[in-house]
Amino acid sequence: MNAEAVRAVAALFGVEVLTEPYEPADGEPVFAIEHRGEPGNLRLVMWPSLARVDAHCGPHTWVAKGIVETEVIDGLEVIFRTADGAMLFAALTGDVLMVTGGEPGARDESG
Repeated sequence: MNAEAVRAVAALFGVEVLTEPYEPADGEPVFAIEHRGEPGNLRLVMWPSLARVDAHCGPHTWVAKGIVETEVIDGLEVIFRTADGAMLFAALTGDVLMVTGGEPGARDESG
């Protein structure tokens, strides 16, 4: 994740990028976007230097670390993929979903 990905996420939601008043290290900004969705206000805090995203919606929070890919699907959602295969989805509707577990590409043969 980089500044270009942060701008793409903000454009998806039609909001401005905010710069947080704290940094994990000198000169390493933390960015946020805020979006009003049906389930509640969505706030995505993006830490490019830490490859981390925090998603806050209402009283709930999801944290994804080790982000290796950010995919913006115009008109729908953003997907943050981690090195271990987890995915954090944040939709324009304000819905947030995190999928974890298993190896990337592994098949579930439990049933």
